Amino acid sequence: MKSKVLHIITSLNDGGAEGTLAKLCIGCKNFNHIVISMSGMGKYGPLLENAGVKIYSLNFDKGFKNYINIFTLFTIFRNEKPSIVQTWMYHADILGGCVAKLFRISNIFWNIRHATYKEKGLKSKKHKFIAHIHLFLSKFIPKKIICCAKSCYESHIEIGYCKSKMAIIYNGIDTEKFFYNPLSREMLRRDLGLSQEKIVIGSIGRLHENKGQDNLFKSLKILSDESIDIAYIFAGTNMQKDNPAIKNLIKSNNLSLELIFLGKRNDVPAIMNAIDIHVSASSSEGFPNVIAEAMSCATVAISTNVGDSKYIAESNQCICKANSPSELARLMLTTIKEKNNKKFWDERKFNSRKKIIDNFSLEKMINSYEQIWMNC
Repeated sequence: MKSKVLHIITSLNDGGAEGTLAKLCIGCKNFNHIVISMSGMGKYGPLLENAGVKIYSLNFDKGFKNYINIFTLFTIFRNEKPSIVQTWMYHADILGGCVAKLFRISNIFWNIRHATYKEKGLKSKKHKFIAHIHLFLSKFIPKKIICCAKSCYESHIEIGYCKSKMAIIYNGIDTEKFFYNPLSREMLRRDLGLSQEKIVIGSIGRLHENKGQDNLFKSLKILSDESIDIAYIFAGTNMQKDNPAIKNLIKSNNLSLELIFLGKRNDVPAIMNAIDIHVSASSSEGFPNVIAEAMSCATVAISTNVGDSKYIAESNQCICKANSPSELARLMLTTIKEKNNKKFWDERKFNSRKKIIDNFSLEKMINSYEQIWMNC
C-alpha cells in the first residue's frame, strides 16, 4: 500500500512552484498524490487530472466564503487521511501546516521557493505579518523545510530558521523534453526567417520588473552601438511588440538590432534550440529554471548573479553583476566572440547539458523528495 501525500499549494497557475509540484506528482510513482489548490485549477490542474491525480480546488476568496472553504479543507483531511502533508509556499505552509497539526499529522513538510524576504516584496504590513508568522510556526509545525535553492536555504537560516530542519532539493529539469535538437533549431529558424548561420540570442521569461528587462534593453543598446549583427528573440507572457511597455523600452533605447517578440509560447524547447545564447538578466531569483532548461538543450546560458544562477551556470565565466547593463553587455559581447571557436563552443554546449543531467535532472529531484518522505 503506497503512502498518501497530500499537497497544498496557493494556486496551480503558470509558475515555478506549480510546475515543480506537477512534475513531482506525475513522475513520482512510489506514493499516491492528492493536490489541494487554495485557488482555481489554473494551468496545471487539468494536466494533473489527466495524469490521474486527484485535485481539490477550493477557490479561496475574500469574505464569508473563506469560512466555508476552511470547513471543506477540514473535510478533505478527514476523508483522505494522508500520512504525509507537503505544502508549497508561505500561505499554504501556514494554513496547511496548522490544519495538519490539528489532525495530529506529524509528517509535515514545507516548501520555500524564494531567496530572501526582500525578493518577496514584503512592503505591506500584511506581507510582513505573514512572514513573521511563518518564521514563528517553522519552529513547531514542519518536520522538514525544503528549499528549491541554496540561496533560499542560506538566507532563511540567516534570519532565524532552524538549520537542522532545512533541506535543499533543486528543481528538476526534464532532460528528455529539453534536449539538443538540430532539426528543431533548423525548422524554427526557417519559420522565423533566420538563417542557420546568424547569431541569435534570446531571453525566455514573462515581462516583470524582477526579470530585468529594463537593464537588458539598456545592454542591447550597447550592443546596437557596437554594430553587432545579431537577432534577439523574446518569448514569455506579455513579451509582444505591441505591448506599450515593450514599445517604450524599444523607443527609449533607440535599438537598431533585429528584435523578434514571440509572446507566450508552448514550444520553449524549440526556442532554446533555435538560439545560440540564452540571457537571463534578472534582478532577483531563487532557482531560475530557464537557465537550466537552456543548458539542458545544449544552449550556452549567461546570467546575472542572482539566486542560484552561479551554481547552475556552466562556469563562472557565464555570470556577471546584476543590475549593470554595461557588465551584461560586456558578457554578451565576450560570449558572441567565443562562438567563433567551434571546438571550444561545442565543448561548452556539451558541458552545459552534462551539468544539468548530473546535478539538476527531474529524476534526481523526484528521488530526493521520495527519500525525505520515506525517512520520515
